[in-house]
Amino acid sequence: MLLSDSDTALTGSEYFRYHEERSITFVQRYISRTALPSIYAGNCAYIIRCTDFDLDPRSLTPPSEEIKLAGQVVGSADILAQMADRYYLESLPLLFQEQKEGAAHTYATPLELMQRTTHFFHTTIEERLQTIFSDVSRAMSSHFRERWGIEKDLYAENMQKNVRYLETIIERCKSEQRCIEGYLRRTPPACSS
Repeated sequence: MLLSDSDTALTGSEYFRYHEERSITFVQRYISRTALPSIYAGNCAYIIRCTDFDLDPRSLTPPSEEIKLAGQVVGSADILAQMADRYYLESLPLLFQEQKEGAAHTYATPLELMQRTTHFFHTTIEERLQTIFSDVSRAMSSHFRERWGIEKDLYAENMQKNVRYLETIIERCKSEQRCIEGYLRRTPPACSS
C-alpha cells in the first residue's frame, strides 16, 4: 500500500486491513480535484468494494447494471491476477506478514495460512468467481483465443495448478515449514536482491 505524506505508518502494510477504503478515499479526492463528473466517485467506490473479501458484493447496491458488471470484472481480475500468478505460493508468507503488520491476520503462522488457502479457494474463491461475479472470468477464454490464438484460459489453469501444487505440498510435508519451503523455490521479482 502506498503511503501519503501525512501517514505516520512505517510501511503501507499497516493499512492492509483498510486498503480498499484508502483506495476509495484516494479516488474520491482525485475526482474532486479534476473535471471528472462527481458521479464517478460513487461508481469507483462500488467497483473497489467488489475487491474486498470482507464484503459480499451482493449486499451492495450498484449504481447501475454497467457499474455492477464493471465491479464483477474488476473483482474477478483481482482474484485471477493474484491466484494465477506464478509466484503466488511463494508470496503467501509475505501476505501473512502484511496481514500481521496490518492487524488483519487470522492465522497464527504462514504455514497455517498456506494450509487454509486451499479451503479458501474451494469455498470462497470459486463461489465468488462463479456465482457472485456471474462467472464473467469465463471471458478470459475468448481473450486468449482472440489475442493469442490459444484455446485455453491460462488464468483458470494456473489458479488450479497453484492450488493443486499447494495441496500436494501440504500432503507431503504436513506441518513441516522447512519441507514446504523446499518445494517453494521461486523468488518473486519484488523480493530479488
